[in-house]
Amino acid sequence: KDLNMKVQLDKFSFDNFKLDYYDNNLVPGLKEPVTPREQAKKNLDFCREYAKNFSKESPNLLLGGGTGLGKTHLSLAIVKEVLKKGYSVVYISAVQLVLNLEEHRFSSNEQSKYSMDSFLKCDLLVIDDFGSEPISSFSVASIYNVINTRMNARRSCVFSTNLTQKELREKYADRITSRLFGSYK
Repeated sequence: KDLNMKVQLDKFSFDNFKLDYYDNNLVPGLKEPVTPREQAKKNLDFCREYAKNFSKESPNLLLGGGTGLGKTHLSLAIVKEVLKKGYSVVYISAVQLVLNLEEHRFSSNEQSKYSMDSFLKCDLLVIDDFGSEPISSFSVASIYNVINTRMNARRSCVFSTNLTQKELREKYADRITSRLFGSYK
């Protein structure tokens, strides 16, 4: 509850996701011609169905694309709906995740606010702006541990990132990217 209180969930819903922000002209050079508005509508519909049908067996999601495409809005709308269904959800930025884990790991304070368990045991973990966190051996190992442990326990994750697949591969080890590209929709 404390982690999620930092976000004003009442501002984010599927109903107030504005499709008119997206251009309605075809994007040249795509295999299947689509307008940004049509793609945004597909993304909205997919995320709405994901939240509506969320269960402990729901798949992992990787929302990718440039800045301003609605990834955070859709992620928070998912969080809001899944919380309404009574599931435990943690929403956190990748930067804050790493900072919390570093504080827990390296602090002399045994009562650190958030432990790894906070991120491993919730029903849905939503990590926003994946790829924006500073890279260190600790952060990479921690992220791998979160992804791998949750995957093995069949606990759902939603990641959003501005990075391309190529950029993710350059930034992270194959152990992380193979899991993201192999087991995330």
